[in-house]
Amino acid sequence: MIDRACADVRGHRRRPVVIFFNAIGDHVLALPAMRAFGRLFGSEWALVSLKGAIETIFADVSVGAVCEIVKSRPDEDELVIPEVELSRLDEYLSEGTVLAGKASTGGGDKSALFADLLVCLNEQHSPLIDDFTRWLSPRRSIGRLPVFTRQLPMRGRVHAFDRAFELASALDPTLILDDFVRPVSVPPAAFALVRSLRDALPRYRFLVVHADTKLRKMWATEAWRRVLESFLAVRPDFVVIAVGSRDIGLSEGRSDSRIFCCCGLPISLAIALVNSADLFCGIDSSMLHVADLARIPGVGIFGTDTFDTFGFRFSDHEHIFDERGLSGIAPERVAEALLSLSHSDPVSWTRSRCI
Repeated sequence: MIDRACADVRGHRRRPVVIFFNAIGDHVLALPAMRAFGRLFGSEWALVSLKGAIETIFADVSVGAVCEIVKSRPDEDELVIPEVELSRLDEYLSEGTVLAGKASTGGGDKSALFADLLVCLNEQHSPLIDDFTRWLSPRRSIGRLPVFTRQLPMRGRVHAFDRAFELASALDPTLILDDFVRPVSVPPAAFALVRSLRDALPRYRFLVVHADTKLRKMWATEAWRRVLESFLAVRPDFVVIAVGSRDIGLSEGRSDSRIFCCCGLPISLAIALVNSADLFCGIDSSMLHVADLARIPGVGIFGTDTFDTFGFRFSDHEHIFDERGLSGIAPERVAEALLSLSHSDPVSWTRSRCI
């Protein structure tokens, strides 16, 4: 909710603004587009996004100012932009008369192309977007919703990475998605912890598993146990690293110690572990997209046929799906897919990026 009148800054050439807020996985899917905006606008633009998004997902994005969206109350889902955040954003947008950002189409000052522009990556309507658009009152705006001066159509069964990037390529058609595909950046401390773990287990390759998410997208724990038992029996050179918000008991009943539960860790450390993997297996969730950006070979387990949109896009992969839903997926299919991909050339864990 925004109840503040838009400041009159029409006499200035205003910096562009990008707004986006959604689930963690959606932020990962938007990361290549955000990196592209950084190339287009230089550091002369503002990002309006959820509190903590810059630190956890967009850490390597070049941006001039951040306006944070927060919950109105800790126990409520309503999102708001605090008055102090709007004031800082207003001041930032009003202070500059020339944009330093240059489009990748060539030399020269391209600032006029992006002055007084709002870009929105959200695909679903939200009162906050309506309120913010009225508050900002940009001369030009682009997004998927009717409120914007340029509304991009929604194309069916297009991967979410491509859909988000369409907002950047609409501003500069020479931009190429693959140029912005690299691992999610992690802090040096997270990188160092993963390095120490690899050093402690020098004989092993890492299979990183992410098994917990929304209940409707979770596979049965017993099915996971059967997959890991089969895989580890054939591949004694692997250990399993489980990441996620909670331990679902993947190692219960096992006599050996090659399954390590790293659940409940800060998200930056979970991302660093996924970046370090030699192989990944997971359900439809944020860490699958993290693995995909790091080009980790992986298996995605889906209860619906949405893998064309939310599955792997860049990595060597196999998607496991059954028309009957997750309960119809045999553990043997997942184990066979993992074993096939495990014969890929080992990937250097140092692919993990620091900030």
